[in-house]
Formats: sequence, structure tokens, C-alpha cells
Amino acid sequence: MYRYDIFICYKETDDLGERTIDSVIAQDVYSALTDKGYKVFFSRISLEDKLGQEYERGQFELVSDCTELV
Repeated sequence: MYRYDIFICYKETDDLGERTIDSVIAQDVYSALTDKGYKVFFSRISLEDKLGQEYERGQFELVSDCTELV
């Protein structure tokens, strides 16, 4: 059994530390999918309580725990 149905991959910030348009679009996709009942991994929300290495490790472990990658 997978913890998530879908893993959304995107770039959160640009070289200036500003939020990217990809991040904004990814959040819209996340909202649409969760509204339809999918369990979606979206790092901005799914790992909001993690920091540093724990954050990175969490992402890599969960990729293999999803049925789809977007």
C-alpha cells in the first residue's frame, strides 16, 4: 500500500530566493488533486515540519512510495 497516490516535483525558489511560477502551478495542481480525493505528496505542505537533511531524506524516501510522479 502506498502512502501517496501522486508525488509532485517542482522547483520551489529561483536563484534570488523568490517563489517560482512552477511552485504556484504545483500548488494549484495539488489542490485540484486533493479535492478529487487523491493522496498527494507536495513538499511545501507534506514536509513543512521538516528541516535540512531530514527534509531531503523525506523527499527521496517518498518518491518510491507513490504510484505516480508529476
